[in-house]
Amino acid sequence: PVTDQAVDYVVYTDGGCAPNPGHGAAAIVVVDASLKTIAAFGRVYRRSTNMLMEYSGIIAALRYCSKKGGRALILTDSETALKQITNRSQCYAPNMKAVRNIAKEAYTAVVGNVTIYNIDRLYNRADFAVRVTRARDKSECDGDMFLADEYGELPVIAEDYDIYKQVLLDEEENTGVEYSVDDYL
Repeated sequence: PVTDQAVDYVVYTDGGCAPNPGHGAAAIVVVDASLKTIAAFGRVYRRSTNMLMEYSGIIAALRYCSKKGGRALILTDSETALKQITNRSQCYAPNMKAVRNIAKEAYTAVVGNVTIYNIDRLYNRADFAVRVTRARDKSECDGDMFLADEYGELPVIAEDYDIYKQVLLDEEENTGVEYSVDDYL
């Protein structure tokens, strides 16, 4: 077991792009104490980066836990994002600091009730959810979900959108890859 603490549910989280930067998705899969899936969410982004999607998944998981309440365990395969959120590592990419701060704020809101651990990708149930989500929507419409419950879609708020857009604009400047404004989120 990852922890000896009693939890009400476990949230697996993941995000990724193919290629990077490129067509991305973030997803969470929620299981109860018996490991039965009780909720799963995915969101597609036409243009993104791997790190931005990893953070998006973790932020969604933290916000889900905040809404649902109770004691939860969040499992992610992004060791880098986890270390940056929990202050065990610095975030050196200037364009990712704002996103890291959103994640840290979401974590602070649930700390004490939520524990986050790093797991191997092979055991991450959200890895498949990311691939399914990314494969299901390559249309012009972003934000499609593949499954949801009463908590609705992955929570992304307007201020996040502006920050994500700036991250991608910075990425465009750094990589020389050009996207139209409509391609962003």
